[in-house]
Amino acid sequence: MSKLAVIGAGSWGTGLAIALAPRFDRLSLWARTEEHARQIGESRENRRYLPGLRLPDHLQVTSDLRTALDKSSIILSVAPSTFTRTLYSQMLPWLDTGMTLVSATKGLEKVTLLRMSEVITEVVASRFTPQVAVLSGPTFAMEIARGDPAAVVIASNNLRIAERV
Repeated sequence: MSKLAVIGAGSWGTGLAIALAPRFDRLSLWARTEEHARQIGESRENRRYLPGLRLPDHLQVTSDLRTALDKSSIILSVAPSTFTRTLYSQMLPWLDTGMTLVSATKGLEKVTLLRMSEVITEVVASRFTPQVAVLSGPTFAMEIARGDPAAVVIASNNLRIAERV
């Protein structure tokens, strides 16, 4: 049984969660605030970012990182780049070597100019050597969530990880 945790409940995170839901037995969507998580969970729609698109029934919405990450095989982070280092530092106690960490966040870290994959590796390497990949492509959240044709690329310095993702 596989589980995907999408960390970030903005338009991109919600769109990816909807699009990827058929590929996972279980999935969670983490929202930064309890209020936003509750609204999405109760209405089964992210009215703030993707109004009109229903969330799959098996998607769990939470504002608790531990709950979101629990038993996940893939962690897909989509939070803004300014929060990536802090977010991975907060997630670190619940990450393990069996998880693949995928970044779908655009941009560089402002102070260090590191790519998000480098930030993730740097933070997680304090506990173990992480399996990191990056999702990128010329896409829009609404199109992805609707299932419109799109092309994305998965990149990793480890071909086996990229192929698995």
